[in-house]
Amino acid sequence: MHLQQTSELPSVHSCPPSSCAYPISCLTFSTCVHSPSSSIPFSIIARTRLKQVKATLPPQSSLFSVQGEVATPTQQFTELLRHARMLFGAGLGADTLPIFTHIIRSTFPLRWTTSDTDPLLPHLAIVDADLSQALQSCQEEVAAGFVQSEDEIASAKASLDELCRALEESRCLVETWEGEFCFDRGHFAAEYWRSTL
Repeated sequence: MHLQQTSELPSVHSCPPSSCAYPISCLTFSTCVHSPSSSIPFSIIARTRLKQVKATLPPQSSLFSVQGEVATPTQQFTELLRHARMLFGAGLGADTLPIFTHIIRSTFPLRWTTSDTDPLLPHLAIVDADLSQALQSCQEEVAAGFVQSEDEIASAKASLDELCRALEESRCLVETWEGEFCFDRGHFAAEYWRSTL
């Protein structure tokens, strides 16, 4: 996530909940160069606001549009990925794991090629990169002590296990039609973190 530097103070505003599928994704943050003392309260506010809203996962079939043999992401895919980025960008990586699991599973019926002209490949590469960042955010979240209670740790482990299962299922499915597995970075990061959590 690239943050634009500006001289303005941080501001948060949102659109009416009824105007979009993910109310929290309408939050916009104007960032500035500030001292650590001012960044701590802002990060806490951001985490609190994001924790208050739980995204309703759309049907997996709604994330991609298939025309013949060509699959392309839909608006629902874009909004869901934007919401995940908002979460792990605020240090809530663990909350994104069910979202990425959902996205990975939505690709199970799809087929793609290794051709540079396949419109789906860049989007799968973005999912892989975002998943890697989300997992890094998870590790930092645990290291910072934001995930402490037994219930929180158990929930994070369960979400991570489910994500790893989805990634392994995806890899096996792609092998059956001799395709290219597109989530190598995320798969490696997830399995590594699971071995250390």
